[in-house]
Amino acid sequence: MRFWLVHSSEVSLHEQIVRQVTLGVLSGELAPGERLPSIRELARRFKVHSNTVSAAYRQLSIERWVEHRRGSGVYVRPRASKSLAADRGRSLLDSLVQRTIQTSRELGITDVEFQNRIALALTLPSRWLLLEPDQELAHLVQYEAESAGCAPLAVCSLPIVDWPTQLRSQLYGVRPVTLPSKADAAREALGTSFPLTVLRINPITRSVSENLPVSRHHLVGIASHWPQFLEVARAMLIATGFSPEVLLISDAR
Repeated sequence: MRFWLVHSSEVSLHEQIVRQVTLGVLSGELAPGERLPSIRELARRFKVHSNTVSAAYRQLSIERWVEHRRGSGVYVRPRASKSLAADRGRSLLDSLVQRTIQTSRELGITDVEFQNRIALALTLPSRWLLLEPDQELAHLVQYEAESAGCAPLAVCSLPIVDWPTQLRSQLYGVRPVTLPSKADAAREALGTSFPLTVLRINPITRSVSENLPVSRHHLVGIASHWPQFLEVARAMLIATGFSPEVLLISDAR
């Protein structure tokens, strides 16, 4: 395992050594029985006082992450039982939580706001399921979601008439999401048992404002496999100030 120490960090050098070794053991980078660099070696390599390294190794030994072997060096302890490993993991988690709370307070974030943020993060699903029978529209939404760095977005392309009878069987471990045009149908099919997220649609004027006004010497191309999109896009662009003469509509089929 490669060690690194940052002298300008807010985290003390002692703490950096302790946490790197701890995380190295938990992640498997440091194997049981592996010998750690000597106190003198680490002190010389990173230009720190040997007492700093010695104190860090002493703490790791007390917390039973490492063991000192007389005349040989410092070694990662053999793997402990699952219960002891869990206790160590909780101890590390407590330390990380306390450090995060301290950082949030230094940034001026109140404890109430911090708690609300944590509660929100815990409720967010790892996977979303888009309820959209139109596959072309679903592909557009998937592309936008991926571009925005959202969680994985699967698609349920069942016809709306089948939602009341077949939809619930597909919702295990996912959060349903839909477009405003399908929100009423989705709520009716889901009832109150499943929370539904309705996507927000940005106004067309906001999306194209940087390109207005459009010169009549320019051409704007619109291409799609989805005929309804071509019709809607043409109508919206004309309504926001684009001249019909500059629009080139192309059915990509």
